[in-house]
Amino acid sequence: MSLRMRSLPPGQSVVTMRSSGSAGRLRDLLAFRLSELGATQEARSIVEKRYLDSHAALFPDVAAAWDEQLKDTEVTADAAVRLAELDSVPAAVRADPGGLSRRTAELVADLVESSKTEALDKLGEGERALSIANGWPRTKLGPAPGPMPD
Repeated sequence: MSLRMRSLPPGQSVVTMRSSGSAGRLRDLLAFRLSELGATQEARSIVEKRYLDSHAALFPDVAAAWDEQLKDTEVTADAAVRLAELDSVPAAVRADPGGLSRRTAELVADLVESSKTEALDKLGEGERALSIANGWPRTKLGPAPGPMPD
């Protein structure tokens, strides 16, 4: 199954699907996208409350585009779920609820660490900024490998 989007006037979208037996994969990919969008939205809300005194971080036009993207993704995901059901694909396994909060925490750290690095650099604290910037990707890559066995 392939997913193609045609460009239309703002607020409208048409999804064209061609069946090739992967309705379940499409459903799963869209479920993953929805969970990422949800985690990102939750992380932004946390950062807004904690660091921006609950003021919105997004300009109104960007916030409206975000809401539209979320709505479009939900509609497309619902269609993919129905397609998977029609293709007799087994029901999706529910995601680990703790996974969303772990992903949200990662995204909060991404937002805060990059902002902290930029602020320190602007304040002339380049060495501290570089230290943070160098450490941040290491959290993404996992622990460094140990010595090779003989």
